[in-house]
Amino acid sequence: MMIKVNYFDNQINFSDNLINNIEITNKSVFYRFVKDLYLVSNGDIVEDLIFLDSDKEVSNFKLSVISDYFNFGFDDRKNINSISKYLDDYVSEEDKVNLSKQYKNLLKVFRKILGDVEVPLEVDEEIDLISLSKMVKLSIKNKETLLENLLVMIDINNIIDINKMLIFINLKQFLTEEEIIELYKYSIYKNIKILLVDSQNYGATIKYEKKLIIDEN
Repeated sequence: MMIKVNYFDNQINFSDNLINNIEITNKSVFYRFVKDLYLVSNGDIVEDLIFLDSDKEVSNFKLSVISDYFNFGFDDRKNINSISKYLDDYVSEEDKVNLSKQYKNLLKVFRKILGDVEVPLEVDEEIDLISLSKMVKLSIKNKETLLENLLVMIDINNIIDINKMLIFINLKQFLTEEEIIELYKYSIYKNIKILLVDSQNYGATIKYEKKLIIDEN
């Protein structure tokens, strides 16, 4: 996988055993690049960014840009719908039958209540696992630490393949070097492509890291 950025001197090449970290000390270039990434994440086409996979250009590249590390939004509609669809394939037919029986028992009680209401109401006799997941308000539990939540995010993308890449903005401001290495190692193990973009230089590369530095010039 590769990203060509028309206003960078170097292209960004991704490998299976290294994580890319781009450190941009030129403030205007940093802002421009992050803004373009956000546009792509929203489904817009940015001519200055070209995504290649096996030397073939990929249109509508799916990526997520994360810069708010205090609100991960695990429970947004896209995540929950994708997880519900995953559960629909994962749960056995026997369990689906049992859930359907329990739902019908619930309907018996509910119909009795509706019988006393002077309005012609009706309920859906059949229900699938996706609808049931919404009914029970399926959610993803947040962890205590930032690193744990980042690992959950990688797990989510590993299981349901929402995005082709996760991009973290200024993440090194919030994690220790040991935590960054743990994140790198975990994403490599789970085969999830991640990219770190920082607005300052953090010195020498660390384990599992490949660094591109863009300075004021």
